[in-house]
Amino acid sequence: MRQNYQQLASTPPTLHISKPDDGKPYLIHTLSPRQVARSYRLRAWLHALAGLISFILWLHSGLSA
Repeated sequence: MRQNYQQLASTPPTLHISKPDDGKPYLIHTLSPRQVARSYRLRAWLHALAGLISFILWLHSGLSA
């Protein structure tokens, strides 16, 4: 078992990338799919908040003019 572990540890990692058979797009990421989804969800909420704040500031600047 130890010999097998040493053999696997000395083998360089390989990466095989190919186009999905069903034609769906894919992401190459170091995070798990759940973590990637959480990251994109957080970014979407932050962008929505930034848009809302920008809209409120735009309305406020239009009212004071």
